[in-house]
Amino acid sequence: MIKIILFVFIFIVFFISTVFAQSFKVMTYNIRHGLGIDNVIDTNRIVEVIKKVNPHFLALQELDKETTRVARVNQPAVLAQKLGMHYVFAPAMNFMEGEYGIAFFSTEPIKSWKTIPLLGANDEPRVLLIVTTSFKEKTLVFFVSHFTLDEEVVNKHISLLEEYLSTISNSNQEIIFMGDLNFTPDSPQANRLRNNFIFPVSDFPTLLTYPAPNPTMQIDFILQKKSPLSHIRLNNIFSIYHPTASDHFPLIANFEVLNLNIN
Repeated sequence: MIKIILFVFIFIVFFISTVFAQSFKVMTYNIRHGLGIDNVIDTNRIVEVIKKVNPHFLALQELDKETTRVARVNQPAVLAQKLGMHYVFAPAMNFMEGEYGIAFFSTEPIKSWKTIPLLGANDEPRVLLIVTTSFKEKTLVFFVSHFTLDEEVVNKHISLLEEYLSTISNSNQEIIFMGDLNFTPDSPQANRLRNNFIFPVSDFPTLLTYPAPNPTMQIDFILQKKSPLSHIRLNNIFSIYHPTASDHFPLIANFEVLNLNIN
């Protein structure tokens, strides 16, 4: 009898954890068009790194689409095919007879997406990519970007982001902002973002992402928008080591979704 009760209890716990609490994995990675530390362009190494993580949602920065320096390869399309993921590519500029920009990949169908130009950067044009998708019937909105190094311009981009967030009718919308932001967690720019986003504290000893192979700073981020009625929760976040694939390390976060019946 005791064994039967124990079995029923374990089954109920497993059922509840499976139905009412599901987790998804998010990853952001500046791949430098596949150019490794060894100065070899090899996107197969990038695919290898990503497949080891196996994320549900993936943001990549510094991709080339049919440029001469990558032998006319459509990197976003090729990566999507090798990873078996849906994708959208947001070109920031025409470059070397092709395009250069950022991309978002998803194991789930992409519902909608749009690109917002971020004006004023002197080094290269920048964009904000906004993608709507879902996980276990829960709508998720991802903001993806690659900010400039110019602090004054970054402040303008944050102002644009703040303005856009203020126009969102559903204040409880689940939003995750991720990418290479080119500032550190103790910067004034990071402190501004803390007004709207949660900066996670990791149990891991380091979240350093740049420069590979021996990073000294974190400039890549995965941030959850603050909301009192949020139905996603960050469980952990960490960077992973790869010595040669890119000049950045990827950053990975695991989120838990609760109360799946609420959208």
